[in-house]
Amino acid sequence: MDTSRQFIEDMTGYKVNKDYKNVKASFSAAIQSFQSCQIDVYTIGCLDPYAQLQQLHVTSKLRFWGTKNADEGYKKKELAGLFKLPGRTMGRIPKNIYGDNQKNEADVGANDAILGVTIRKGVDDETVYQMMKAFWSAIEKMQANAPWTRPVTIGYATQKLAMPFHPAPFFLRGNSKALANPSA
Repeated sequence: MDTSRQFIEDMTGYKVNKDYKNVKASFSAAIQSFQSCQIDVYTIGCLDPYAQLQQLHVTSKLRFWGTKNADEGYKKKELAGLFKLPGRTMGRIPKNIYGDNQKNEADVGANDAILGVTIRKGVDDETVYQMMKAFWSAIEKMQANAPWTRPVTIGYATQKLAMPFHPAPFFLRGNSKALANPSA
């Protein structure tokens, strides 16, 4: 079962093809269909603020649908299966992140995905280290210029991974404490 279908069923009890019709489309076709009012609900996994949702909020008044807050999502027994999966966590969409056309009166809890960078098995540890060093050395600059990267920390990147973490670059440089203290 895909994440959107599971989230809708767990939140509402609605069943696909019984209570609503599921439309499968590319990201571009789906957002265009939503923007032109051809579909009523649009689901997407992203880190907020997301460029396509920013675009929608310029022309449309929108409301995000989810739990009242992130903590509530973990407590809902209906959502337990969703958050047991590796790489899934409860996130939060701040009430004003998309400006005046966002009509939520409070933050909304939503399904987040923890994504990773996949590196080919044969890539040597030094190359992996240099790639990670370049990324983490520039994270503050990225966060200043790309708001969607603000939740990204070592702790965020290493929680409930959907794939194995490559620890060699940390251990090569004596930085294993970063994994032991993921909030660093």
